[in-house]
Amino acid sequence: MLPAITTLIRICLLVARPQDLPASREFFYLCVAAAFAILFMGYSILAGTGNPLLLAAINTALLGVIWLVILQVAGRTDRWIQSASAIYGSAAILNLISLPIITSGLDIPSMDKEGISETSRLVIIGLWAWEVAVTARITRETLEINLPLAVILSVAMSFVLQMAMVTMFGSTS
Repeated sequence: MLPAITTLIRICLLVARPQDLPASREFFYLCVAAAFAILFMGYSILAGTGNPLLLAAINTALLGVIWLVILQVAGRTDRWIQSASAIYGSAAILNLISLPIITSGLDIPSMDKEGISETSRLVIIGLWAWEVAVTARITRETLEINLPLAVILSVAMSFVLQMAMVTMFGSTS
């Protein structure tokens, strides 16, 4: 299991590829569970009136549905296990890294009226850019497409996921 987790970390560092992960349902389920658990922690800390359990469950499910649709359109569903493990595992790692940064940004005295400092905004944008880069790398390797198209798909995936969450629940943070 440790080599697979190391590979996930290397995927987040843009070194490894999703095909370097084991094609194991157990590892896939572990990645989904980790992504869900970390989203639940984040929503528990950040969500105003929303139900953190429901928010995490819907976000986790939507991530998989969006990724599966992309694979189906591209005719690459045979790569589901490894690529979805990479998507969920990298989301878990990046969200785990984001949690202390985002929550510490909420306590800075120089906040604007929305409660987030300018420095925190820049860090959050940087973390989002890192997420897009990782997802683009996974997308490029999985679909065997060029990098600009992979970046566009990754940004679209992030946008669709966030818009779906906001449409269903309003502001989730």
